Amino acid sequence: MKLILKPLLYSTFLGLVAFSSCATQKVQINLDNVTRDTALNVPHGNEIIVSVYENLSTGFMWNLEGPNASVQLLKEEHKSQKIPKGMVGVGSTKVYVFKALNPGKCELAFTYSRGWEPSGGIHKRIILTVE
Repeated sequence: MKLILKPLLYSTFLGLVAFSSCATQKVQINLDNVTRDTALNVPHGNEIIVSVYENLSTGFMWNLEGPNASVQLLKEEHKSQKIPKGMVGVGSTKVYVFKALNPGKCELAFTYSRGWEPSGGIHKRIILTVE
């Protein structure tokens, strides 16, 4: 019994270690803290979560240009802030979730602007190198 149990426990332990090393890591970026351009190295398979404050009631919103084949956009969502009683025009946090797929360079360009205005706004870039 001991001879069978010991190898079984050992192989189970190795399997759990191998499985845990394959877990997806999450890289979080707050775009509010990015001045203009930022570069980042990300291992393939990792998730990149970009969050940024916006206030849609002003007409301004963040728009994404990109990504390419190195990165896939998994989801884009708004997380509303608590609205105090009687207050209107409360902002929210926009969240982009990407997956680093293939090795290579990728530029994620974000613009905070009003869609009906011809130009201007705030421009920020994240230059990703997927390893």
